[in-house]
Amino acid sequence: MSAGGNIRPERSLEDLLAYARIMERASAERYAELAEVMAMHNNQEVSELSRGMADIEWLHVQPVYELSREFSVTQGAVQPGAGDRLRGAEIPQSEDMHYMHSPHQVLKLAQQSEQSALDFYRQLAESAANREVRAAALRLAAEEEAHLRELDATVTAVDGRRVQ
Repeated sequence: MSAGGNIRPERSLEDLLAYARIMERASAERYAELAEVMAMHNNQEVSELSRGMADIEWLHVQPVYELSREFSVTQGAVQPGAGDRLRGAEIPQSEDMHYMHSPHQVLKLAQQSEQSALDFYRQLAESAANREVRAAALRLAAEEEAHLRELDATVTAVDGRRVQ
């Protein structure tokens, strides 16, 4: 990790896995926050959906821990610094959310965020000089692809209910 405390996932396996862990946790926290905001604005349907998405995102943290164990990377070896920014993060941005959003709109934002993470990991895998970073980035990209397929199925189900 550099002197400024910035995590650079392209630099080391430790940085990459710390980055992935932070990103998944931040995503879960953002969906939990959205659930609370939607509940305050009496948008119960989106509140419940967001709470469920937060729970799912917390489950997505587990594969990062498993990957860390597989590569023998100690959790907490790298901590975020004040200047860390999550480029390519799958975290929905607060400014993109509105209290009147429908479930469909929230799911579309989630798809965009997951696609952003997928693109980030793929690009990192293509450009990584370190073999382990490349391998881990490919595994993380595969996880994001699975997340995107899950969301696609959910969007299809929600859209089906809207049509009926």
